[in-house]
Amino acid sequence: MLIDITTVISSLVAQLPLIAIAILILILYIERRLKPIESRIEEYSRSLNTLIDFNEVMLSIQISRGLITDAEYRALTVLLSSARPIYKSKYYTKEVYEKLGLLLKKSPDEITWDDVFELEKIYDLLLKEAIESKRDDLARYAGKLKALIAIAKGLLLRRGVLPPPKRDEQI
Repeated sequence: MLIDITTVISSLVAQLPLIAIAILILILYIERRLKPIESRIEEYSRSLNTLIDFNEVMLSIQISRGLITDAEYRALTVLLSSARPIYKSKYYTKEVYEKLGLLLKKSPDEITWDDVFELEKIYDLLLKEAIESKRDDLARYAGKLKALIAIAKGLLLRRGVLPPPKRDEQI
C-alpha cells in the first residue's frame, strides 16, 4: 500500500496549528514556572550588593577610626599578590593579570583614584570570568580584591584625596 506524498503533506499541514498551539502552551508554562526563580535570583543579587556596600561602609568607618592602617593594606596586597589566580580565560587575560600585579605593588601612599578605578575594572572582569567559567577561585579572589578596593578608597579619603567628579557630573 503506497501512500501518496500529497496526502502525507496535507496531513502534516493540517496538524501544524495543533503543533503550534502545543509549543505555545509549553513556552507559556515554562515561562510561568521560571518567573518566580528569576525574581528570587534578582532578590539574591540585590541582597548581595547590599552586603557588599555594607562591608565597604564598615571598612570606611574602621579606616576613619584608625583601626585599619597602611600596614593592613600592605599585608592584604602581599596576600593578593601571592594568591593571584592563573590567567587562562576570556576576560582575565595576561594583560589584566600583569596590570593587577603592578597595582598590587604600589604602596598606600602611591595609590590614586585611577588605580582604584582600574582595580574595580579588574574586579568586574574577575566576576564575569568566574560566572562564565564557573571558577570559584576567581570569585573568592574577587571578594578579597573588593575588600582591598574599599580599604584603598578609605585610605585615599583619609589622606584628603577626594574622588574626581564623574564625567556626567562635570560642567
